[in-house]
Amino acid sequence: MKLVAFGDSFVEGLIKKPIENSIEERKKINFVSQLLNLDNPFSTVENFGARGSSNASIAHRVWKRAQEDTRDCFFLICWSSPYRYGHYDNHVDNYRTLDLRKEIINEKDRQFETDSFIFFIKSLLESYNIPYAQTNSFATLENRLPIQHYINANYICADQKRHTLFDIIANRFNSNLDLTANDFESNHDMFDVPASDLIALCKHPTDQGHKKIAETLSPFLKKIIDNNAN
Repeated sequence: MKLVAFGDSFVEGLIKKPIENSIEERKKINFVSQLLNLDNPFSTVENFGARGSSNASIAHRVWKRAQEDTRDCFFLICWSSPYRYGHYDNHVDNYRTLDLRKEIINEKDRQFETDSFIFFIKSLLESYNIPYAQTNSFATLENRLPIQHYINANYICADQKRHTLFDIIANRFNSNLDLTANDFESNHDMFDVPASDLIALCKHPTDQGHKKIAETLSPFLKKIIDNNAN
């Protein structure tokens, strides 16, 4: 089975500090590639993770990829911060990240947009009979809708306070640790957590952090695949 993953720099495998890693290093250490080393059905990967991706750009990549050959594929969608903005560039048929310091943007209802993407992807992939899972790199769900809706959209551990990829490397995944205002910051580099063997200085996962993410996600992905087969 091919694992097709979408997301931002956490999915890409980017580390910015103390030294930015190369594209080849990112391809090697990212958790999507590391999932191939574990006990699951995945034998190949396609990684569409790209630094700075907005949720609009992530949804757009999923929509485009779903129109191609999806036989024996599993889609993993890792959403990013709802505060990120993207601008569609028709010259490249893709979204580019906006520099909020230089560009004028229109405000948006972040939670409405986030939920719209989550449930659009559920509808799209289920109509194609593509097994899938959803999660987020570092932004916690606000759960404006009944929690069962997110669970039914294969959002991993949506009923838990701590369910992001960052929570995994911060050693608080599925813990009872209460959320604070800090957990809803616009970017992961603003989180008040120390660097460690799992968290780089730039607050991205290290190679060991990616390994832990892969080990944590693998059982959830296997369960979804098994349920989809029944």
